[in-house]
Amino acid sequence: MLSDAQFEGLAAKLNDPDIGGFTANMRRGGEQPRNVFMVGQRDVQEGTHALPSTGSSIRTYAEANQTTLMQPGRHLGGWAANEGNLDVPAAFPRTPRGEVAARRSTLANEQMAYGEISRKGAYVGDRNNPYHPGNRRGDIMAEDTPEQREVWSAMPQYSAQFKKRGRRISPQSSFS
Repeated sequence: MLSDAQFEGLAAKLNDPDIGGFTANMRRGGEQPRNVFMVGQRDVQEGTHALPSTGSSIRTYAEANQTTLMQPGRHLGGWAANEGNLDVPAAFPRTPRGEVAARRSTLANEQMAYGEISRKGAYVGDRNNPYHPGNRRGDIMAEDTPEQREVWSAMPQYSAQFKKRGRRISPQSSFS
């Protein structure tokens, strides 16, 4: 488990509007993961608490989920929205195969998106799940069939990780 000062440091990241969140590997002393995709998992209930966050509220959530947090590939995550949100996402390597696994996990766990963390540990952004009801916008959505879900989840292995002329192409654009 992390020290009180480390939990306060996580709370400070969550409370800072320029940062707005954190991801910490509890098995490695709170180390920030690098070069991964992160996907929330249904085996652990998300936690919420009033902002501003405190180290003790994050510690309480971490202690309640300690068994899962000690599993390889699992992390403590937090982000600010209307309240402080906490979860225990799974990490997948930031490779074409890792992205396929992250997309499949996103579908299996009914997540709105999966997150991407760069080689330097910076949050790159979310990749929306076009099949999640919260992401459906009028007629700009994917056809929700098993075949279309399979295409979306397997895209990286067929599209050279969406690269075209040096730019990354959003998988959602292929459904527009």
